[in-house]
Amino acid sequence: MHTWQFLSLAAFLCLTGTGCAESESAWAAERGAMQEERPAESDSRSETFDFGNETGEEPAESESESDPSESEGESDSEAPGSGPVRISGAMRDLTKEEEEDEEAHPWFFPPRSLNLFVRQQGSFVPMHGAPGAAGDYVFGKVPDGPYYLREGDNVLVTRARKVDLGVDKLLRDGIVDLDTDSLVRVRLDSLEPWHDRFGDSGEHGPPYSDVQLVSEQLGFGTSLVLYDMHEGATSADEESVLFVARRIEAERGDTLRLVQHAPRELCLLPGGGVQRYSTAVRALHLPPLSHDGTEVLNIEGTLAPLPQHELALDWRLSAFTALAADVHPEAVCAASRLAMRPSSPEPCTVGWMGFLGELMSMSVGHDAPERLSGTVRYGNPSRTRTGVVARAATTFAVAVQTPDGVAFHLTASVFVQDRPGNLSGRPLLPRIQPPRGLTLDGTEAYSSRVVDDGAHVIGWQSPEGGAPDVYLLRLQRIDLEDPTHPQPVPVAQFYVDGDATSVRLPAEFMEPGNHYSLTVEAVVSDGYAVWNRPLMLNDRYIVSRAAALCGLLSVAPRAS
Repeated sequence: MHTWQFLSLAAFLCLTGTGCAESESAWAAERGAMQEERPAESDSRSETFDFGNETGEEPAESESESDPSESEGESDSEAPGSGPVRISGAMRDLTKEEEEDEEAHPWFFPPRSLNLFVRQQGSFVPMHGAPGAAGDYVFGKVPDGPYYLREGDNVLVTRARKVDLGVDKLLRDGIVDLDTDSLVRVRLDSLEPWHDRFGDSGEHGPPYSDVQLVSEQLGFGTSLVLYDMHEGATSADEESVLFVARRIEAERGDTLRLVQHAPRELCLLPGGGVQRYSTAVRALHLPPLSHDGTEVLNIEGTLAPLPQHELALDWRLSAFTALAADVHPEAVCAASRLAMRPSSPEPCTVGWMGFLGELMSMSVGHDAPERLSGTVRYGNPSRTRTGVVARAATTFAVAVQTPDGVAFHLTASVFVQDRPGNLSGRPLLPRIQPPRGLTLDGTEAYSSRVVDDGAHVIGWQSPEGGAPDVYLLRLQRIDLEDPTHPQPVPVAQFYVDGDATSVRLPAEFMEPGNHYSLTVEAVVSDGYAVWNRPLMLNDRYIVSRAAALCGLLSVAPRAS
């Protein structure tokens, strides 16, 4: 059964024991953003910023007399001037049906919820700061040049004097996950003829018909497993189970909708066969109801056809797969995927996105053709989010192994995201390439290695074609409790100015005896910057990203 929840902080990397083709299987939120009420542990963890022993070495280019500190996030702050750095924060409530111009509400920053460090004479020095007026936090007399601003596990590396850390509220308050599975009684009519895996003529290829239950207010979606459906069926009458469920409260405005997805053909493939995709074709908006899991949830009604829209697709897959060596010298293409989701309508470029399920999806294997072209048709069942955003992504895999012999794959992706109208009828190509020449402590960073306990410097060169708007560094710990199913655990995200070429990784983020993955991602999006709502990257509708991947980093255990 396919289920998803767009609430958890998900990794841009993913890991599997056999290689990852699922990193783009659903657009999991990669937010890591501040919440309206910050957890108490955020304050205590941010009181100090331990950069550890000075084990890291600067990349060779940072020692050049012609390129000292001015273009690097890791450079010394030698300029004589100083002045305040002002941090602002406000939250827009996007849980209502109004659009994104709704007034933002400033919050009060708790003491020590933000910490700022500057580099002076090779050491990092904390700067004093305190909450100011509502929505402000001010650090006085910060030297000119780049500094590190930390909020929880998000670190901004910038020289901007004003930083907006505003976020959006996407879900209502008081959401309750149910502890047990919920029984569902389904009585549905007017389904599009069902496409089953096992039809009258034998086993069919994917995708298959699917019925999904979605709630925008609860950030909840799951496929219903309908065991009694057969090829060509147009109605359903059976019991099913919700393995992922939340308490539904009609009095709080919670709504549910049922969406049928059905397979469609895009084009013939060069080597024979047909490229197919799954798309939303019919929907049923349920009347207000409440459900706490103690009784059977009754879902019944007649589905109505969705108006269909078209995207004239010309996806130049070869341009994506050609970037494998830039992602990592040993990277191979694992899979590619095209998907669409509901969003705020145009002309919004930033706003509400997520928690709605997908409008269409198309998976392409590692042996993808050089080009896919044809007409993609899709419907949008959302009554409040009538816009659409499309994402085309290619995922690359790299085989790694821990020092004690546990083998698995790391993955990283290159993707383009935009409104369908901006992609239709023109070549779909990458808009940014991965950063080049990754180094760790002055040596190439693509090889897996054991590193000492302490701070380390990650360096890079700008992508071919020019610097991005922002670099995003993602550090993840690899959970090997079950060696057959390694799991990535997000540790920290660094948002770095687009003219930087290195960052120091604080020692506290990499613990002895653990294994880590690290990506350096180039991000381009009009108007996006480290100082301009950086934590809302995943709510930008038009964005392109390309990641380069380091080798596996294993931190040496402390001597007993």
